[in-house]
Amino acid sequence: MGAEKTKQVFISHLENADQKDFPYSTYAWEMVINLIQKAKTANEILNLLPAEEIGEAIYAATRGCCVTWSIENGSFDLTNRCSNIINTILMPAEEHKLK
Repeated sequence: MGAEKTKQVFISHLENADQKDFPYSTYAWEMVINLIQKAKTANEILNLLPAEEIGEAIYAATRGCCVTWSIENGSFDLTNRCSNIINTILMPAEEHKLK
């Protein structure tokens, strides 16, 4: 959407206080939690926290990243930064094998 549109979306959410159940009310919440749980069961991620806590951390961290990106007028690669954040939280087993 671009940094300017993203700012407007966040401003709208702040003014309307319309996301009180974030992230649980988001479109893909259940799917994300199921995917995290499946990855945990398959030992693909090393984070030992419950899937719901991991999901909350991912949603909060990436939302914060999106806010920062929009405040900074899109000055960094949002996809790359969010990917790094998600990998840090999940602790993918494959990445730890490489180190």
